[in-house]
Amino acid sequence: MSRVPSKFLVDGTNIVAKGVVYSDANKAIKSTALTNGQLLIGSTGNNAVASTITAGSGISVTNGAGSITVAATGAATPNSEVWVQEGNMWGSTNTYVRIFSNVITNVGSDITYATDASLGDSFTINATGIYAVSYWDVFTSGEYIGVVLNGTQPTVQLTSLTTITEAITLCCTPSGNDAGLCSTVLHLTSGDVLWAQTDAATQAGVNKLTAFRITRVG
Repeated sequence: MSRVPSKFLVDGTNIVAKGVVYSDANKAIKSTALTNGQLLIGSTGNNAVASTITAGSGISVTNGAGSITVAATGAATPNSEVWVQEGNMWGSTNTYVRIFSNVITNVGSDITYATDASLGDSFTINATGIYAVSYWDVFTSGEYIGVVLNGTQPTVQLTSLTTITEAITLCCTPSGNDAGLCSTVLHLTSGDVLWAQTDAATQAGVNKLTAFRITRVG
């Protein structure tokens, strides 16, 4: 055994060919051979350990000679999204809840879109998570519009809601056929129901500049 200026003890019998060198608890220089994909991993209060990476859920680990490949398993699942446009009047019973006549996107299983001539259109949340919600509309004069969560008053004007916390976002459309946009990002729980509610309910025909979009983002 010889002593080197670094004050580590070097014993050639503890060194293996092509091994990784480490210092043990007595400051003796040792080494260990690694197989494909192994790393030298620290262990508090103990000598380092040769081990491989453990794959978690949805992850694969492939160990090769001088390489470690980490990859996702299975196909990526797209975010759930419903995007409808072309406002087409309001419900005949729920007289301030908007109806839309054209579906642009309806993907995933986290949101159920239902259109109903009597009740108006609704968006039911099937999976708890973070959602981005936008609604825009156009009127010939300034009108309040908004998105209502778990509403109990679909037959009154938006600004007449007695439980104003049901309106998760609202805005006012400018006069002169300019669009108003309401948008928010929030946590929603499975079973929550949203819809677009307004102050006005008299616009005739289909408005192609009206749309509602909800996307799960987290």
